[in-house]
Amino acid sequence: MPEELSAPIQPDETPNPIRSDETPNPIRSDETTESIRVLIVDDHLIVRQGLRLIFETEDSVEVVGEAEDGLQGVEKAASLHPDIILMDLQMPRLDGLSAVKEIREQHPEIRIIILTTYNED
Repeated sequence: MPEELSAPIQPDETPNPIRSDETPNPIRSDETTESIRVLIVDDHLIVRQGLRLIFETEDSVEVVGEAEDGLQGVEKAASLHPDIILMDLQMPRLDGLSAVKEIREQHPEIRIIILTTYNED
């Protein structure tokens, strides 16, 4: 066997096939915190509860809050500082697209995922 293949890997030399460079995690700027902080913004309580239940099974995800419309979403983004927001589009008071615009202007570091349903009726 060639020598370079038989040499043991030292703990600090473990190769990372996903991220081999030294760039920081784009979701978390401080690598000391393991969980991803999520804010759920949806006007349907059952959707918020269902997503929370799913995320509670993951140690690496922490649901830091919920909002029932875009206006609350903007307010909670400012106060809770989530890493990721799951945003519905069709909501009362302030729709999801308008909320996304406001949040991106005020907090460009927050990642936003649009999660919505569409009824063709």
